[in-house]
Amino acid sequence: MKRTLLLAAGFATALTSGAHAQDPFEMPLAARKGIMAVIGMSMGTLSGMARGKTEYNADAAQAAANAIYGVSMVDYVGLFPEGSDDFNIEGTRASTAIFDSPAGFSAEWAKVQMAAPILAAEAANGKDAMAIALGGVGGTCKACHKSYRSPK
Repeated sequence: MKRTLLLAAGFATALTSGAHAQDPFEMPLAARKGIMAVIGMSMGTLSGMARGKTEYNADAAQAAANAIYGVSMVDYVGLFPEGSDDFNIEGTRASTAIFDSPAGFSAEWAKVQMAAPILAAEAANGKDAMAIALGGVGGTCKACHKSYRSPK
């Protein structure tokens, strides 16, 4: 767990320091995509177990949950500078609603930050406990995407 948290902290620091970026949106966009990739891959692992498509494995479940927990600590909202939405730049599905309602967007990420440690605490406690906690994280993802992610 400590290693996951240290890696997440290093990842966040490296990706949020845009000193090397030519384009002011390059680093934040890369960081956002990286965070979503980690969450997506980990959610896929856990949902496969929860749905019985793959066999439940406590170690794999814990690793996936720790990854979600680790990236949930990143200041994700800070990776959305004004103008980095899908209306202004290519390569993102960030809706302009993020900038119309920054407090609402912040509140949605705070929900992820509250649900992720619960998932990390329950992941190795059996398939049923993991699945219930996974539902909490999945629900926060769905709500945020519904309000703040543009359709394909």
